[in-house]
Amino acid sequence: MFMSGDDKNKLETLKKFMIDYSYQERRNIDLLNKISDLMSWALDHKILTGMSIKEVERIIGPPSITVGEGKDEDIEWLYPCVADVDEKIKEDQFKWYWQLNFRFHILEGFEKRKWLLSDY
Repeated sequence: MFMSGDDKNKLETLKKFMIDYSYQERRNIDLLNKISDLMSWALDHKILTGMSIKEVERIIGPPSITVGEGKDEDIEWLYPCVADVDEKIKEDQFKWYWQLNFRFHILEGFEKRKWLLSDY
């Protein structure tokens, strides 16, 4: 897949922001907005269904949360994102994720959804 210099910069910035987000004390709505914007761009332009889990990780980096780790069949990778406009309630902002769905390590699709701590 061809990547321009601008594309590479965006993806490197996304990976840096994801590392920052992994530290609880660095999480804030500004960082979440930046991650959400870059993830939306990456999912629209760089991540395709049918890609292997290794290709996805190479492009956007490791997930914030993995559900089903160690299983071969179904694995979900979660990346933080802002809630949909109609769901923006301050206390819920840090519970929304892009969920990437893998089956046998191949990306089948993705969706934005709310996750509760009891979900994983």
